[in-house]
Amino acid sequence: MTTNPYFLPHVDVSNCAIKLLSDTVGTEIIPINVFEILEYIEELGITCKFTDEKFVDNSEYAITELSKDGQRRIYINSKFYGSSFQDITDTTKRRHCRFTLAHELGHCFIPAHADYLTQQLMLDKSNIHSKKYLFTKEYEANTFASELLIPSSTIGKIEQYGSDFKQIVENISKKYDTSFTATALKVVKLLKDINCICIQFDADTKQIIQFKYSDSFRDYKRGLFFDRNSQIYSGSITNLLMRGDDRFCYQRYDDPKDWFPKFYGNDNAYINEWAFKVGPSIITFLELVDTSEYSLYF
Repeated sequence: MTTNPYFLPHVDVSNCAIKLLSDTVGTEIIPINVFEILEYIEELGITCKFTDEKFVDNSEYAITELSKDGQRRIYINSKFYGSSFQDITDTTKRRHCRFTLAHELGHCFIPAHADYLTQQLMLDKSNIHSKKYLFTKEYEANTFASELLIPSSTIGKIEQYGSDFKQIVENISKKYDTSFTATALKVVKLLKDINCICIQFDADTKQIIQFKYSDSFRDYKRGLFFDRNSQIYSGSITNLLMRGDDRFCYQRYDDPKDWFPKFYGNDNAYINEWAFKVGPSIITFLELVDTSEYSLYF
C-alpha cells in the first residue's frame, strides 16, 4: 500500500458523484435533495448525526470518520447549524449546509477517501506527503460536492444564465439552491468565454497549491498572466483572509494591475474577486471584465 498520493489510482471524482445520484435521488428534480440521499445509503453503513461533541468551535463544519469494518460516520457541527436539517431556515446557512453534507459524502464515496487503511497511511504525521495529500483530498471532495449539487447533465448552455461570471453564478446558485463556493467551482470548469481563474491557497503557509482558469483567461494575453510565483495583492480579500479577517468575501478592483501588474488591456476593464476559507484552504475566484470591442476578437 503506497504512502505517496502520486501513486494512487486516478479517479474522476465527478463520476463518483454522478453514480451516487444515479443510485439514489436521480437528477429529475432540481434542486437536488442532498439530505434525502442519506435515507438511501444507511444500508451501506453510512450514518449522519448532528452533534457538538466532536467540535471545539465553529471553525469546523463537519467531519467523516471511518472504521476498519467499513462504517462511515458523518458528524455535522450542531454548534454552527443547529440540531437538524429542519432547523436551518436561513437561506445562506441552508445552502452552506447542503454543500457541507455533499462534501462529506465525497469523503464517503471517493474510493481512496473511504478506504480506512489508505487514509491511515496518507494522513499519518510521519508521512512527508500528508499535508499535500490533505489539500488534494479536500479539493476532490469539493469537486464531488459541486457535481452532486449541480449535475453537469442538467445545466444546458451556460450562456442562458448570464453574460458574466457574477450573473452566471448568482442564477445557477438560485436554481440549484447552492452556495457561492459550490456554484463557482462548477462554473469555472464550464466557462470558456469569460476571463476567470480559480486559485487554491494553503491558509497557513499562504502558498499557491493549484489554480484553474477558463479558456478565455488563457487566450486573453495582454498581461493577464498568473503562475505559482505570482504575488497576491496586499489590499485583496484573499490577503485579509490570510491574516484571519473573514468579514468580507467580495471586492471589485477598477485597476486590474492591482492583481496583474503587467496588464495592458482596456482602461475600463476591472477585476471582481471572491474569496472563501474552506477547511485548510483559501479559494479565490478572479474575473476580469473587459467590455471593449477589441476584446471580442481575441
